[in-house]
Amino acid sequence: MVSVIITAYQEKETVSKAIESFLLQLTHQDELLVVAPDKDTLLVAQAVSAQVKTIADQGKGKPAALNLALSKAQGELVILTDGDVWTHEASFKNLLQKLKNPKTGLVSGRPVSLNDRGNIFGFWAYILTKVAHKIRLDKENRGEYLDASGYLLAARKHLLPALPEKVLADDVYFSQKVYSLGYRIGYAPKAEVYVKYPANFRDWLKQKVRSTGGAGEKMAEESPVMRSFFKEASGLRYFLSFPENPKEWFWLLLLLLARVYVWLLIVVKIKLFRKRFWPRVESTK
Repeated sequence: MVSVIITAYQEKETVSKAIESFLLQLTHQDELLVVAPDKDTLLVAQAVSAQVKTIADQGKGKPAALNLALSKAQGELVILTDGDVWTHEASFKNLLQKLKNPKTGLVSGRPVSLNDRGNIFGFWAYILTKVAHKIRLDKENRGEYLDASGYLLAARKHLLPALPEKVLADDVYFSQKVYSLGYRIGYAPKAEVYVKYPANFRDWLKQKVRSTGGAGEKMAEESPVMRSFFKEASGLRYFLSFPENPKEWFWLLLLLLARVYVWLLIVVKIKLFRKRFWPRVESTK
């Protein structure tokens, strides 16, 4: 039995598509849980299918919502995703295929940007998802540790620990903890999840400071940290093959400067002032 868990917050406009993209992939033995704090999202989820089970959380953030949903999930395997994304019709199968290896404890899907490459923020989303794919694929092929993507991941439920309330990157926390138990973190590049990324600089900063800052923290002694300023700088070669014209080269330069600014904000907000936040990014909805 597999439990699919969709976490959502004020996503009545998008949660139906997230649910429908999975329903056709489930067997009658599997379950689909939608956890959200707002009634509108839960009512929309209930109306999609009788197979959907809804859980009202207390609005204390995604870590608390995931802890609640995992405590109620009945499957030995769980698939975690969000209410503002949708998946390829073969994603379920490809994630579970990787988990047939008993040495694999958690598997990442592949985020694919829905943004238009023809503008600066669409290009940034395109290049960052492409680079993340290449890095995960390289690490998968070498049998090295990799951070899973919280947009879509599958895991053996009994390996997943309770999330601390203030954790900034639940996907990285799960990845490091599972790896520290001696299991591999796999990558399923054909398990695609389609994501709308930020469309303005303010939202882009909100998202990147939280996700990058959280991913840069060491959460288990036995696990490596996949992201840091110096590791990101050393991976510059991954970015250089994507620009196709002078405009995109200029946008790439601005992206590199913006990433430096993100790391500066991480040092100030997270490292020095210990701020913990899950900001809502409106332009991704």
